[in-house]
This record gives sequence, C-alpha cells and structure tokens, in this order.
Amino acid sequence: MAGFADLATQYQHRVSRLLGCLNRVETAQSNGDLNALDADLLYESTFITAVALFESMLEDLLVEAVCGSRGRAGNYAIVTARSRDRFRVVLRQGKAYVDLMPFRRVIDCARLYVNDGQPFTSVPEADRSLLAQVQYTRNAIAHRSESATNEFKVKVP
Repeated sequence: MAGFADLATQYQHRVSRLLGCLNRVETAQSNGDLNALDADLLYESTFITAVALFESMLEDLLVEAVCGSRGRAGNYAIVTARSRDRFRVVLRQGKAYVDLMPFRRVIDCARLYVNDGQPFTSVPEADRSLLAQVQYTRNAIAHRSESATNEFKVKVP
C-alpha cells in the first residue's frame, strides 16, 4: 500500500459500488421488478457487506499507521514491524482476522502500536456513537437473536 490516501480511494470505490447496487435495487423495486421482501434481503446483505468493508478498512488503516507513512505530524509507530505481512500476523495472533469492532477495540489495539492510538483516538464522540449504532444494527441483522434485537431496540433511535 502506498499510504492513507490510497486506502481512502480504494474504500471509496468499494462504497460507491455498494451505493450503485442499492440504487439498482430501488429502481427494480419501483419498477415492480423486485418485491419488498427481496429488496429487504438485498438491503440487509448490502449493510452487512458495508460493515465488513469498514472493519477491513480499520485493519488496513492500523497496518498503515504502523508500517507506512507517518501521516500527520506527531503520529508515529511505537513498534517497528519488518513488513506489513509480518505485522498482520502479529496483529491477528494466529486468527484469520482481527476483530476491531466495537470501535473501542480498535482504539485499545492501536494504543499498543502507535502513539496515543492515533489516528483512531481522534475520532469524535458523535462518530463513535454512530459506529456503536451501526454495530447494534449489524448484530440484530446478523444474529437474529432476542438479545441482539432487544439491544438494537434500546440503543438505536
């Protein structure tokens, strides 16, 4: 990876593809070519895909913060990784992926590897609250459990 700007461009392209999909679903539904239940399934799967994409982006951003360019002045890694691939091995600790959500987890993890957990600790509280609501929504869709559904009803306005 060449840096934070390249990551942003890469993920912006992926999000644009998801939005294009949603636009096609809305068009098909309004034309009568797709019923409401099928549209709901597509909306749910697109939402889950968007959340997974965000989680992947968090990992990539953390890897870049540790292994890549310094970014903003004052942000620096407090560990030295031999390579991005080796750092991912350490980060994932033998697992196929690292679970960085809820957002508090990425902050806790980042504090182990970069000064003051930057850039993750600079995310405003309002955005952290929105990310929490996204996580509750994701859990309600993905798990379909009474617990996840009740948590969604209580914590998502």
